[in-house]
Amino acid sequence: MSARPSCSIYFENTHHYHKVDARLFELSDLRAANVRDQIVRATYLTYSVIREGLVTAERPLLVFGGGAAGVSCAVAALNLGLSVFLVEKEDHLFVTQMSTNTRTIDPGEFDWPLPHWNSGVVPPDAGKAFALAYRRGVASDVATAWTMLCDEYEDEFGDRFVVVPGVDARELELQVAADGVTVKGLEGARLPPPSFGAVISCVGFGEEVVFDKQARWNYRGLKFWADDTLHAEKLGIGRHRSGEIHALVSGGGDGAQQDVQRILTRTFGFDLVVRLQAWPDVDARFAAQFASIGDRCLAIDDLVWDSVDWQHHNAPDPTKLQAWHDAYEDVVDSVWSSLSEQELDWQTQNVIRPEVRSLDLALTWVLRDPYPSICYPLNRFLTAWVLRLYARISSRELCARGGSKAAMDCIMVTGYEITKIASGAASHVCSDRAACFAQAHHVWVAPSDGSRKASLLGEFHEIVLRHGIDRTPLFDRSAPPLMLKSTDMVRPGLPLRRY
Repeated sequence: MSARPSCSIYFENTHHYHKVDARLFELSDLRAANVRDQIVRATYLTYSVIREGLVTAERPLLVFGGGAAGVSCAVAALNLGLSVFLVEKEDHLFVTQMSTNTRTIDPGEFDWPLPHWNSGVVPPDAGKAFALAYRRGVASDVATAWTMLCDEYEDEFGDRFVVVPGVDARELELQVAADGVTVKGLEGARLPPPSFGAVISCVGFGEEVVFDKQARWNYRGLKFWADDTLHAEKLGIGRHRSGEIHALVSGGGDGAQQDVQRILTRTFGFDLVVRLQAWPDVDARFAAQFASIGDRCLAIDDLVWDSVDWQHHNAPDPTKLQAWHDAYEDVVDSVWSSLSEQELDWQTQNVIRPEVRSLDLALTWVLRDPYPSICYPLNRFLTAWVLRLYARISSRELCARGGSKAAMDCIMVTGYEITKIASGAASHVCSDRAACFAQAHHVWVAPSDGSRKASLLGEFHEIVLRHGIDRTPLFDRSAPPLMLKSTDMVRPGLPLRRY
C-alpha cells in the first residue's frame, strides 16, 4: 500500500479546493456526498482555515448549514478553543438524516478492505479527522445522538457556540473585507460579532435528481434519505397487487448499487457481507477468498480515482473507468470460480430474498454507460456478486455491452438511458411519490449515444432513479476553481484509506 500522505497535504488541498474568496469557502461542491466523506472533508477544511489564521478569538467562524458537514466544521473549531455561529434554515439540525430509518451510517464501511472497515466505529488512529464522531447505526439514531451532543456543546460553551435556526443563508448579505466578513440579517441572533474571520458554506449539496430535469415525465422516484419499503416483502407493493412485481433501478453510483443489493437481498454493505459469511461450514471458502482480494481492490481503485479526486465538475476518464470495471469483474470471477456449485446454491438460497427466488420479484438495472459509475469497492464487489446469484436463479443472461432486449428479458441494460415514464393505467396520473407508489408505469429507453430512437423497455411497479445530485452551492465561483497537479492529489477527504 502507498504511504499515508502528510496532514499538511490534506490541509493544503482542502483549503485550495474549497476556497472561493479570501475568507469564503464552499464545501457544497464536494464531489462525494457520502456522510463520512463530508465529515472528514469539513473537519480538514476547518483546520486549514484556522491554520491560515483567518479565524481568531476576535473573529469567529460562521458556518451555513446544520447537517453533518456544517456541524463538523463547528465542532472542529470549538475543540480548538474558537467561537462559532451556525446558521440552519430549518428549525432543527440534521434534517436529512433525522427522519430516515431505512439507511445506516457507518464511519468505516467504505474503507473496505482495510482492517477497521467492519468495526462500526471511528478508527482509533484516525486522529482528528472526525470532528463529529459516531458509531455505525440507523441514520435517525445517529442524528439523534448528534443532536444531543450539540445540546451539550451549547450548554458547555455558551456564547462560544451559537446555533441560529430558521434563517436561510441565501437571504443574508455578506460583505468581504481584508480584515473580516460582515453579515446583514443576523442582527437578532444573540448579538453576532462585528465581523467573522471566515465563512464556510455547507448548504448547497443540492436536491437528489429523482425526477426528469427536462420535464419529459412527472414521475418522481424515492429519495435516498427518505424511508422506503425496499426491504419489505415484495418491496411493500405485494399488498397492493397480485402477480409478479417488476422493479427498475436507473443509475450506476453508490446509491443505485446499494438499492440493487437491497432489492435482491433486503440488505446491503456490511449486513450483506455478514449474511454471505453466515454459514461457515459452507461459506468458509467464500470468506477466505473475500479476505484475500483486498490488496487487488485497492490497486484497482488507483486506476481511476486520480482522475476525479480534488477536481470540480469532471467526469472520470472513460478509458480508466472501463479498465476499472473490467478489473473488478476479474476479481469477482476469481472468487466465483473458486466456489463449488453447492456453495453457490447455498448462498443463493440463503442470501437472495424468497420472492426473487420464486420469480415473484424481478429486477432490471439501467446504466447510461457500458459499466457502473465509480463507487466504493465494497459496493462494486457486492453488487456484481448478488447479480450473479440472481442470474443463476432467473436463468437470464446479462445483457451484452450496449445491447437491449424486451421487457424483463435481461438484468442489466447497459449503454441506455430512460427517455420516458408514463402511467400504465388511464386512471392514474403521476404527481408525487405517494401517488405513484405501487402503480404500474411504462418505461422507454434509448441508447445513450443517440444512435437509435427510444423503445419500450417494459412495465414496472417500482422505479428507483439514482441520477445524482443537482448541486446548488451558495457561493458562485467567478473564476475557474484551482486544479491541483496530479502529484498533489490524495483521496477526497479520506486519510483513512492510506495508513
